[in-house]
Amino acid sequence: LLFVQMRCIFACMNELAADEAYYRAWSTQLSWGYLDHPPMIAWLIAGSCALLGRSEFAVRLPAILLAGGTMQLAARAGGLIGISRQGQFRLQLVLFCFPILHVLGTIATPDTPAMFFVMLAMVAALQCLNSPARWRHWLLLGAAAGCAMHSKYTALLPLVAIFFYLLLHDPRRWYRSAVAGIVAGLLIAPLLYWNHQRDWLSFVFQFRHGTSADGRGWLINLADYIGAQLLVATPILAVLCVWLMIRLLRSSASPGQRMVSIASLGTLAFFALISLRYKVEGNWPVLAWIPAIILLASFLPTAGEQARRAARSGTILAAIASFVLMLPPALLDRVNPHTPLGQIGGWAHLARNIKSAVGDLPIICLRYQDASLFDLYLATDVPIRALRRPGDRLTQFDLMPISLPEGKFALVSDAPLEPGSRMTLLHGEDSIEVEVISATHHAVRVDELTIRGRFVAICRSARRDAATNGG
Repeated sequence: LLFVQMRCIFACMNELAADEAYYRAWSTQLSWGYLDHPPMIAWLIAGSCALLGRSEFAVRLPAILLAGGTMQLAARAGGLIGISRQGQFRLQLVLFCFPILHVLGTIATPDTPAMFFVMLAMVAALQCLNSPARWRHWLLLGAAAGCAMHSKYTALLPLVAIFFYLLLHDPRRWYRSAVAGIVAGLLIAPLLYWNHQRDWLSFVFQFRHGTSADGRGWLINLADYIGAQLLVATPILAVLCVWLMIRLLRSSASPGQRMVSIASLGTLAFFALISLRYKVEGNWPVLAWIPAIILLASFLPTAGEQARRAARSGTILAAIASFVLMLPPALLDRVNPHTPLGQIGGWAHLARNIKSAVGDLPIICLRYQDASLFDLYLATDVPIRALRRPGDRLTQFDLMPISLPEGKFALVSDAPLEPGSRMTLLHGEDSIEVEVISATHHAVRVDELTIRGRFVAICRSARRDAATNGG
């Protein structure tokens, strides 16, 4: 309850980050799939905004409640692998200090529902191990797995580990695992059909995003991956969890502990292998860490004093990291301006400044993040959309039906625009050639050091035709 209350206060006091506004833009056009991710985050935001209106709190409330629910599910999973009631309370205290949960409960991203439903699937799987004759546990496992796949594609990794372990643990009950798999398959069938209709667009996009070469050596990528995970899970707790999971695989652990360990360690190992060739984002393996903390809590009552002392030190360090994440976003912007928390603030004021400068002209942005933020904070009937330059990646705005601007319009860019210059802009398979008439710079000060600014040009369309390369 304290965790939920703290996150609600943050949600009411701070503007949305760019990605949150992007997902909110999805929620205005509900679908069975989206280019970047499955649809769960958009569905949740749409339902919340329908009940509470158009606000930062409404966008973030589903993430806050699901992050709090993840803490409860973690305690339940701990009880199913033998953690006492007192141990479950200590587990929740550790999770309360864990920075991952504070991030997942602060920023509305697909990782939050994915974590919740993966934990729900893990609880159901542990119940299947303890009471295999009860069909409701297997049905719950299938339903949770389907919802997890509707949240984020990386949820497939721990889910595959869970299903395979259940199947190999007791092959005689293969038909129960099959029924759970059929339930999950029926739930994700609309998502698969949506992708099939669009030549598997979302799957191809995510595959290319996850296997894009950056020209760096494998050692640098691996070191970057390990360093990112030490920061995400905090160094002491991360090392303790990995050491424990490896130890559990080599010892006579309980079936529940072994299943949780395989699901968590297998996810981390998969991305470690991927990092040998490609760059792995720090949040991709985030689904592995909450189960790892559960295993750590189950181990500590029988561990030596040195391990318990290290766990206490790691929890204190995690609490400090979580406190830093609760600092004003402008302070975090000075530490790392590229983090979502550091980019919060100033955009509503900037959007109003730009709107007052361009009047009723349609507003076109060259960044999908800008279009998402301005569409939320202006709340105007004037169309606000994103077009892309040749070479820029596709976004969900390319799949949204819009009319390309005719005549004059305002173009918002993060780089200077020279009057008299021409450029080609793309939307899906359509293109438009525009000419810059005039250009100005608009900026607002968030605090003493942080300034948000964008270049705004008045443009006119010069020529419009179909793109020959299919966008």
